[in-house]
Amino acid sequence: MTYNIVVDIGNTHSRIVVFDSERTILSRTKINSSEKEIYQQLSKMDKVRSNLIVSSVIPLTKQFIDKLIELTKHFVLFDTNTKLPFHNKYETPETLGTDRLAALSGALHLFKGEDILVIDAGTCITIDFLSKDKTYSGGAIIPGINMQYKAMHEFTGKLPKILHNADDPDYSEIFDLKLGRSTHKSMKMGVGFVQCAALDSIIDMHKANIPEINTIITGGDAIFFERRLKNKIFANLDLTLVGLSLILDCN
Repeated sequence: MTYNIVVDIGNTHSRIVVFDSERTILSRTKINSSEKEIYQQLSKMDKVRSNLIVSSVIPLTKQFIDKLIELTKHFVLFDTNTKLPFHNKYETPETLGTDRLAALSGALHLFKGEDILVIDAGTCITIDFLSKDKTYSGGAIIPGINMQYKAMHEFTGKLPKILHNADDPDYSEIFDLKLGRSTHKSMKMGVGFVQCAALDSIIDMHKANIPEINTIITGGDAIFFERRLKNKIFANLDLTLVGLSLILDCN
């Protein structure tokens, strides 16, 4: 059996995920984003003589890349020049984040032949549209929840620092009462409602043109929005990983 190994390297932590030919996740490992640690982990894997794709938000050394090429049967370093399973009509493809491309690819695998709106709720929130004829033309980028909290704290003299937690019980209260009864809760009310309203508005705009459009969300705040948006959405926290495996198959 052929296996696809996906290495998703973040600023602090990395994920190593093994997929089978049906794109089922067989194993997943979370480690520090150290080239030495990543290589050691891959070297110990029985399936490493398979296909490997690496996506990284940090620069990688040539020595590390060369060692990975020697270690695997087929190696792909994912960047904006990598072949994709859809047509990319973005005006500035060289500036397009590979995380957006991977999430779009994962959504394409889940909703074949359908129009899709893909939301990635991370540090920034991206909303991208992929048509049923596999054409991507663009989307939107807005500040994420923690980014808005940080801006209010840093650009004012007295507003407190807040770190977002999707399970914070304050959100249940403010979404029920439609107001915040303290400064902390007022900030959460403002950010939470504005973010949900913005996403619901964008979804509604697309649904007005394509009523049957599918909306899927991924990223660290996916569950927060899945619970609170008025529109029906599907959450898949592995969307980017699935997309990277699909991209590996295209190359």
